[in-house]
Amino acid sequence: MGPLSAIDLMSPVSAGLLGALAAVAGVLFLLIRWGFGPPAANARHWGLLAIRATIILVLAALLANPVRVDHLPGSVRRPHVFYLVDASRSMALGDKPSRFEQTAATIRQAGRLLPREQRPALDVYRFGRRLAAVESTEADELLSTVTPADRDTQLLAALRQLTGRFAQTPPHAVVLFSDGRVRDPAGVEEMAQRYARMKVPIHVLPLGDAASSGDVAVLNMVAPATVRKYSQIDVWGWLRSYGYDGTRTEVHLSAVDYQGNVVQRLAQQPITLGSGIQPFHLTFRTDLQATRLQVSVPPQPDELSKVNNRATADVTVDRTKIRVLYIEGTMDSFVVRDEQGRGEIRSADYFLSEALSQDPDIECTARRTLQPAVSRSATVLPATRAALLAYDVILLSNVHRMSFRDEELEWIEEWIDQRGGGLCMVGGPQSFAAGGWPESVVGPVLPVVCSPAGNDFSAAARVNVRPIQSSALHPIWTIVSDAKQNLAILESLPAFRGTQRVLRAKPGASVIGVIDSADAQQDAQPAVVVGPYGKGRAMAMTTGIARSFAPEFVERWGEGDNRYYAKFWRNVIYWLSENSVNGRRRLIASTDKISYRPGETIMLQAAAYDEGANRTTNCRVDVLIEPQSISTELESDDSPVRWPEGIQERSSGEQGPYVVWGEEFEMARRPDREDYAVELQLVDASSPVAATQALRIELSAYEDFALIDSTSIDVQILDDPFEDRNPLPDLELLSRVASNSGGTVLSDANSLADVLGDLKREIGPPTVRKVPLWDRWWLIGTLVVLLTVEWIWRRSVGLA
Repeated sequence: MGPLSAIDLMSPVSAGLLGALAAVAGVLFLLIRWGFGPPAANARHWGLLAIRATIILVLAALLANPVRVDHLPGSVRRPHVFYLVDASRSMALGDKPSRFEQTAATIRQAGRLLPREQRPALDVYRFGRRLAAVESTEADELLSTVTPADRDTQLLAALRQLTGRFAQTPPHAVVLFSDGRVRDPAGVEEMAQRYARMKVPIHVLPLGDAASSGDVAVLNMVAPATVRKYSQIDVWGWLRSYGYDGTRTEVHLSAVDYQGNVVQRLAQQPITLGSGIQPFHLTFRTDLQATRLQVSVPPQPDELSKVNNRATADVTVDRTKIRVLYIEGTMDSFVVRDEQGRGEIRSADYFLSEALSQDPDIECTARRTLQPAVSRSATVLPATRAALLAYDVILLSNVHRMSFRDEELEWIEEWIDQRGGGLCMVGGPQSFAAGGWPESVVGPVLPVVCSPAGNDFSAAARVNVRPIQSSALHPIWTIVSDAKQNLAILESLPAFRGTQRVLRAKPGASVIGVIDSADAQQDAQPAVVVGPYGKGRAMAMTTGIARSFAPEFVERWGEGDNRYYAKFWRNVIYWLSENSVNGRRRLIASTDKISYRPGETIMLQAAAYDEGANRTTNCRVDVLIEPQSISTELESDDSPVRWPEGIQERSSGEQGPYVVWGEEFEMARRPDREDYAVELQLVDASSPVAATQALRIELSAYEDFALIDSTSIDVQILDDPFEDRNPLPDLELLSRVASNSGGTVLSDANSLADVLGDLKREIGPPTVRKVPLWDRWWLIGTLVVLLTVEWIWRRSVGLA
């Protein structure tokens, strides 16, 4: 309503006094007229009289003092309302929209339903683990500035702390947006009664579908960021479920594009759901392309949210060449003719070298060894230990143990055990027991138990090798992707001329190929055996592979060529080299586990190597801790790792008990073990520093100030916070909070707008504003002009 205005005369003299003054002025005029007679003739001009009369009227108007009186309504003070928004992780549940998105939509719609003059003054706060003010009250900005990621719902503490934000006058109401899944519900109800005594009602808008049975969520997955081509990759993951105990389902591992569409199903694992955290382990073989992996669990029909049933990780294929050292002891030579019939003499290593060289990611170095009697003075291995460690796979074909010095054999054993190298030994008159290998330091590396007889190779009979499978076909035998066609190819595997007679496979090794026996009562003789050794891998193939021992296998296993032979050996190299990536590294790090609980200790170890590939502690190894994902929203600058004991100096200048994100510290040297180590104590679940689900530990090795190598390790922290134990909403608690505080239970934006619109607005006393109307410049200016004209006129006619 606008102001009400009126005109009032507020003369400084009363009307009686004004009348008396007028009477006195009249009497004086008559007396002057009587005493001095009539005015002169030149003073009786009507224009001059009119000017004088106008002056008298202006003076009378000024003396009357007209004033405009404006009556203004009292000021309106908008009601004050606090919005309290739940920002815990359970608010992210729900599909299109989530509970949190429903909150923002309700706030947005209620604001549009209210006329501007009825909108209250808003203060917005978010709560979860802690209470914090939200600067903007716009719903769209609420979504962009607040993420529902808190791992706890401390509503009681939030309501207690909110009273300290009331200032001098409590708000008219508090509107709570939550799913009601909070700590200490009894304390929350008691706090609601205190709000009632303060006459501050708490209106609640419940979020969540109480009709749902539960929820299944994939927490995270750990996969190596960089992998070798055609290698078997382990993927570890964890899921949490509630409400589906005993339900059978599957975990799927898929390759997806960057829009989330499934490109290829890689693996799957059946699983029985149970409340709490469950680990799972999947494996797959990489292809040539960088791959985005997705772990997913099919959603249940009545599940709370389907968007948390998957997690993704990116895997990039390392195209660093696999270096193979192929040592051939067979001294055969033969002539290879081209299409024009021209012949060229080739040695026994020709076909295998050519087969490996067809792959651009394999680099094969072929060497021929002399007989043991003359080979002690000239080695076929690289001259130094460091040069040997630059290889990924060593393939020994018909090579005697005496072809190497004892020191070189120790190099080979350490290279496989400690650095993940791969060794393949194939049959021949100088291999296995016939070559003296069981008594050497390399003997334990072989996955077979050799015959005690020295001469264990027989070239008299033709032998047929039959690939076998236990639960699945070994990747070495995967010649083509089509399973039916691949089986036909394996059945066409040509015969070999002779084989080594080994006793059996060692414990932990796998027999993936046997020699068919004519005697059905006799156990099949192992022909191809694979197994782990330390960090590396080993393979034994008892048949000879040189052309003189396997001409059909070498030259004609294929489609008019030897393409299947070539693919078989490339498979062997890729399998043997899967763990050899550390062989070339100068810094290798490991932890005792890949997943930890809050409060546990991460045992971090590292080994550094000098240019000669010898272990050294003369380097400085620095550790840096950062979130595994750059998109992780951090609640604190502190990581969930306590500052390690025994490390006093902090170059960052920090003083707190925790390692700050991105802060570096040096690992302790252990010269007696030739390595580095540090214990990283994780915070417990009750710590004020929130435990993130995944960490990345970055390690860097320096010689003086030069960086020589760096590596990283992903670590999973498996917490079971209160927030995640029961994702179903507690609508009854929210109803009791509203009832105990004198508030109401809201259903949608319309009911929220009705409550806000009904809040009483306070109107202050009206204001009276008086504006003098004579106080105008033009009025004063007119009076001055009239006086000036009157004076000039009088002077012009000769009057005083």
